[in-house]
Amino acid sequence: MTMAGITVLTVYSALSEEVRDYARSLHEAVVGNVCREYEHCSGILASSLGDVKVESGSFVVIHVATGGTERLIVDLYGRSRYSVILACGKANSLAAALEARGRLIEEGYNPELVYYEEASDVPGLLKDFYNGFRGAMSLVGFRNVSVGGPSPWLVASASDPQYSRKLDSETLMVEMEKLIEEYNKVDRGFVLKHELYEKLKGLSFNDDALIDSLRIYFALKRIIGKGGFRGVTVKCFDLIELVGNTACLPLAILNSEGIIASCEGDVNMLLTMRLLSSLADAPVWMANPVRIVGEDTVILAHCTAPLSMLSDIDFQTHYESGLGVAVRGRVRQGKVTLARIGGRKLDSIFAVTGEVTRSNMKFKNMCRVQVEVRLDSGVDWFLKNSVGNHVALTYGDHRKALKVACDILGLRPIIYGV
Repeated sequence: MTMAGITVLTVYSALSEEVRDYARSLHEAVVGNVCREYEHCSGILASSLGDVKVESGSFVVIHVATGGTERLIVDLYGRSRYSVILACGKANSLAAALEARGRLIEEGYNPELVYYEEASDVPGLLKDFYNGFRGAMSLVGFRNVSVGGPSPWLVASASDPQYSRKLDSETLMVEMEKLIEEYNKVDRGFVLKHELYEKLKGLSFNDDALIDSLRIYFALKRIIGKGGFRGVTVKCFDLIELVGNTACLPLAILNSEGIIASCEGDVNMLLTMRLLSSLADAPVWMANPVRIVGEDTVILAHCTAPLSMLSDIDFQTHYESGLGVAVRGRVRQGKVTLARIGGRKLDSIFAVTGEVTRSNMKFKNMCRVQVEVRLDSGVDWFLKNSVGNHVALTYGDHRKALKVACDILGLRPIIYGV
């Protein structure tokens, strides 16, 4: 993963020593506040292009200290992966920023202009921009593996791993036979002695099913470790016929460990989960929308979820097959974002916010983890704009950050209210 750094680049017009002193004082105040909030932070004070050297992969805040800097702003914009223009209400800062922004729009850019009154306000004003940048950069060099390829019913999802390269990620293919080979190498005695088995056995309804489920987990860990992968997606329904078990619990454990893991060979969802997890700095749940309730509520369900997102956990069989070990538990109430990178060529991001109103309803005719979400958009917008089945859920409102990620990654935003 490329480290997401932030550079505050303060520009000023060097008309006098008094102006230089003012610009330096303003620069130090803004940089001090920003660097207290964000890691990998630096500052540059510049009155000409010769004063400037920034890394192309960094997030640059072009901080306009004075007027007379319009040409410098235009010349600097676009030198880094992502930039915003920051202006205040002194020394013709805002006037210069508006003029430069007008020129940049004419040149085909869509620059964001952020206005502040107090230097202490700047870190909060930059939060969504930085988080979106950090999320987008988390896909750079994201090396992941698809075990068995995509499930045949994923007709609206990426069918070729090459499309991951569009987002600067790398998806490699491993045949299902390799997973079975590694599974057969995992001795049941090894599982019985492992602390993970000791931790989970009290939740299980079937000890043999739990042991074999953990054998799948350790087999996946071996593939991930040998390949240096940071994420995995599994054509998990094939396991039902091959070993009489599922990947539900293994993926739940992996996601709790910070290894992004998606079901059914869904690369779109794997990349979405990586993006959303990075910009939210939190675990992400992959789910199916399965039922509409009234005009504003959808029920989501799946047989796996990060264990770190659940309370009141117990294990059940996989819903569709009645085999293996699926996870069931309660998800806390609160504000959430649902998102999905859409298209067979990974060309859009769908996102909407809502509120978790209840969970763990234990309906018999759907997958085991069940969550009711009241959508801010209402169900009509959700149904008309969705770009596929699976959605990723995490806590908080991350729509603005996702819009920034769209701008950086060149994706079409389908984001409610933004």
